Amino acid sequence: MMSEIQVACRVDSSPHIGEGHFRRCLLLANQCATKGVHFEFFCRELTPNNSRQLEQSSFRLTWLPETTSRQQDADALLHILRQRKSVPNLLLVDSYLLDGKWEEIFHNLIPSVVVLDDLADRPHHCTTLIDPSPLRVKTDYLHLVPPGTRLLLGADYTLLQNNFAAYHQVFRDGRQEKKQNLIHLFFGATDPANHTFVYAKLLLENLADVTVKVAAGPDYPFAETLAALHLEYEKRLQYTIGVDDMAAHMAECQLAIGAPGTATWERICLGIPQLLLATNDNQINILQRLHNAKFCHYLGKADSCSPHSILEVTNRLLTDENQRRKLLINCPKIDGKGASRVVHALLEDCRSS
Repeated sequence: MMSEIQVACRVDSSPHIGEGHFRRCLLLANQCATKGVHFEFFCRELTPNNSRQLEQSSFRLTWLPETTSRQQDADALLHILRQRKSVPNLLLVDSYLLDGKWEEIFHNLIPSVVVLDDLADRPHHCTTLIDPSPLRVKTDYLHLVPPGTRLLLGADYTLLQNNFAAYHQVFRDGRQEKKQNLIHLFFGATDPANHTFVYAKLLLENLADVTVKVAAGPDYPFAETLAALHLEYEKRLQYTIGVDDMAAHMAECQLAIGAPGTATWERICLGIPQLLLATNDNQINILQRLHNAKFCHYLGKADSCSPHSILEVTNRLLTDENQRRKLLINCPKIDGKGASRVVHALLEDCRSS
């Protein structure tokens, strides 16, 4: 029966790795719960915001000890699971730090191992692999997974909060106009380098007609810098610390500037052209591919990009509708319903194992 299905999820978050991995797992957990599935998180590190989210939810959180290797991480989780009266039907893994050697350890204990990935840069040993990157093709994983692994790839599996589907339909139907010269700015929930302030200040100082709308997470440590900037620019700077509804927050914006991640697909879903900057070296390859496919305009690394280049491209896009359209016309269709498709796949894995 559905109520007997148990899912164990291995995921972490931190200021360095961000909250994206955790947020998409929590999204799946919430949707699984509506199907009567028991979902448990196994974490070594979480941001305070993510810890609070789990404390306020119905999901169980089991902390793993600090470890110095993948093998120790796997051994710690294996020890905990072997103490239980019943083992999970499925192990969901979402971490760039773990790979096929880690995953293989659990195959004799847990019937299904499902991996969430979007880098395609290391081997995996799993029954199903889900990569929601719109440019991803099966040959990218040809030599990275065992024969017979089910691959669920592309925009159909993009994991966005439920309300993005509704806003996507509003955008598709032409029921909402974008506000002229309104720029959405988001560099991740915590943004430890405070690119948020640097780029908000750059835009406000040099583009007199723009309004900047900033999103940041509850644990963003530089809120006072935005407060000071707001005193100077008043209505031209709108900022929210701890955005509850990202779809509503960004939907009316004419242009978006920020870091990649889930926000990349959120912007595409809502039809917002985007200028992206890399905040981590592991983002550069995917950003170059997105730029070449004309899904976005990749500007370079956030800590070294030329201010002149950013201002020139931003101004050109704000004043030229054809340029904005070029950054949308080749984008994949992201309808905001990917999470329900992934949950369906997880339940199929449980039933077939």
